[in-house]
Amino acid sequence: MLQKVERYTIYANPRDTHADENLAVIREGFSFWAFIFHVFYLLYKRQWLGLLVFLPLYVSVLLLGDYANVPAYVVAILQLGVQVWLGASTYDLHRAQYELTGWKLMDVAVAADELAAEKRYLDAKHAT
Repeated sequence: MLQKVERYTIYANPRDTHADENLAVIREGFSFWAFIFHVFYLLYKRQWLGLLVFLPLYVSVLLLGDYANVPAYVVAILQLGVQVWLGASTYDLHRAQYELTGWKLMDVAVAADELAAEKRYLDAKHAT
């Protein structure tokens, strides 16, 4: 039977003495939850960089409809486009936030879930 696998990036904080116990595993791909719940998702995941990028963009689309007399259907299409962009790039924004705070990319793993990706990374690290 075929098993669904996804790609994950694994980050470690170089300032942490127990880096193997405090890994960040970030999935790649589209985030349906970020697409649907956008601001709430970013707040829940503490993606401040994502909020700094998303909110001005989303608010400018809303203001475009209010003050520039753009038809409502165009504003709706633009809102949908911004939400699709966020769903497609939320994991990239999450990775960028880790890199800006000093975390280092350790590996890329293909696994069924986050726990399996972390296990695969730790097994490969300790095998050498």
